[in-house]
Amino acid sequence: MKKCQQVRRGATAVEFAFAVIIVFVFVFGVFEFGRIRMVQHTIDNASYEGARHVLVPGGTANEAVAAAQEILAAGRVNDATITVSPNPLNYDSTFVRVNVSAPLNSNAWIAPRFSARRFVESETELMTERSPAVLIGTPPKRGNGGGRGGRQR
Repeated sequence: MKKCQQVRRGATAVEFAFAVIIVFVFVFGVFEFGRIRMVQHTIDNASYEGARHVLVPGGTANEAVAAAQEILAAGRVNDATITVSPNPLNYDSTFVRVNVSAPLNSNAWIAPRFSARRFVESETELMTERSPAVLIGTPPKRGNGGGRGGRQR
């Protein structure tokens, strides 16, 4: 009877070793996927904030890049690429588009080699705050009597 228990004690240790490995892989996978989702959310927020900073007349592409970089630094996202279009922003620009992209291998916590050549990116396109005449593409008519209807009386 004692011989059977000694053999079983060794089998329990081997089973525990296999089970612990599976549990650790699962737990580390949860942490890694959580980090990927955090990077995705930070990049989404950075592209939105970058576009929002240049909606008003006089906003520049450099302001959009600075606003996006501030969000990315707070989220500890590394090696991000930020593009703003149109660049330069003009008074007649009706939309602004900010694209933020970052590689996963420089932003992963546990296993960066498994995410090589994979990127997380987000693009935000917002309508600029310009006068209605600029947005519809026709300048306001002037002259010929003025008044409420613009007609001569």
